[in-house]
Amino acid sequence: MLRYGTPVVPFLDFLETAATQALVIRLANGMFSDEDDWHMSGVEAAKKHELRAQQACLIPINRLREVDRTVRRLRTFDDVWTYSERGGLLEPLFEETLGGVVSMAEAKELASSPSSFPAITAAVRANVYLNFIMISGGVTPGKDKLDDYKHCFEASYCDAFLTADRQQETAMKLICPWVSILNWNRIVRER
Repeated sequence: MLRYGTPVVPFLDFLETAATQALVIRLANGMFSDEDDWHMSGVEAAKKHELRAQQACLIPINRLREVDRTVRRLRTFDDVWTYSERGGLLEPLFEETLGGVVSMAEAKELASSPSSFPAITAAVRANVYLNFIMISGGVTPGKDKLDDYKHCFEASYCDAFLTADRQQETAMKLICPWVSILNWNRIVRER
């Protein structure tokens, strides 16, 4: 969409949906192929890499908290978002989130029209949210956080998101504030 004006189709077509359902049924029945095992080991390795990267980020963030009074005063996600925005940090985050395949001019365009690119914006907001956790608490986010946020990206094109996880509900409100969040437990109680 950014370069060619091609609309994003964020949902699976009929054949992709059928193939995905067949795969889920096969895996749910405990039928794993060598390719599935290879894929899962890759996913686990990526999670470990992401966690190490977060741990590495905590060191400079803690140093910054020690010397910069402004950073120590950042208490909410909105504080960290505004700090990032005013400091010109969002454009590089958009560029980094896309693996450096966009120019800085394209990253600026992405940052200036976030509603046009919900999944990319959600990924950037998730990065800022991870930084918020480290800045406000001085701790590395738990490894389950990375999985929780991937659900947010996946839901970024949806009108609503249903969850029973209170922490994920809180994160979703900050990462994808344009998506309505429905709490499963509340729905069940009201029936």
